[in-house]
Amino acid sequence: METKAPRVRLEPWSEADLGLLRAMNAPELMVHLGGPETEEQLLVRHRRYVELSAESPRKGRMFRIVLLPGEETTRAPGLAPSVGTVGYWENVWNGREVYESGWGLLAAFQGRGIATAAARAAAGHARAQRSHRHLHAFPSVANPGSNAVCRRAGYTLHGECAFEYPPGNALLCNDWSMDLATATALTSPATGTEASAEAGADVDAEAGAGAGAGAGAGAGAGDGAEAGVDARTGTATDAEAEAGARPGTP
Repeated sequence: METKAPRVRLEPWSEADLGLLRAMNAPELMVHLGGPETEEQLLVRHRRYVELSAESPRKGRMFRIVLLPGEETTRAPGLAPSVGTVGYWENVWNGREVYESGWGLLAAFQGRGIATAAARAAAGHARAQRSHRHLHAFPSVANPGSNAVCRRAGYTLHGECAFEYPPGNALLCNDWSMDLATATALTSPATGTEASAEAGADVDAEAGAGAGAGAGAGAGAGDGAEAGVDARTGTATDAEAEAGARPGTP
């Protein structure tokens, strides 16, 4: 049966979004990012996000992901209709100035194509700035969900790279990039910050659930996941989870 594609709206991060950031700090959502942050670290991150909203969008933006009317079949108490975060920011990669992107969803909203729609919308915002040609994302190789989102959203896989994030935590990531000059199917901010993913984009999974820190998480009878998941690229599953942040994340 064909699944209706979710529609999302991206809204710039504001002072009111601290509660969402705290919810996104749940242990099961931070498995691939070195574990939950302290309250002090969250407050510092929140302040950076708010300050980024006051800067020129050429420097980047963090957004809350909002489901449009008719899409909120499940709501997180006190947080609806915000269901996650997504953004883009400036960075330097291999000696070249680029944009980097990352995203995350509350567990109750994973597996519905929302992350793919939000990732495309954020890429559309980055492209509209006409500042940097390439947009990168660096999910952990052990996170099949975010790797699958990269693939669905139109990124190209280049290979693996190693970081220490947070300090003391070794993180092996995949380097995905999108050429913003040639990318198609991106949402234009000029027509609103809405986006939708193709029907059936993702199957259900929770970040970090199951053996292998999320590899093949949530794959079960009736959810459409395939056997033999490639945890490094997400090529055999469409599960979605948070993107693997790294040094340089806002």
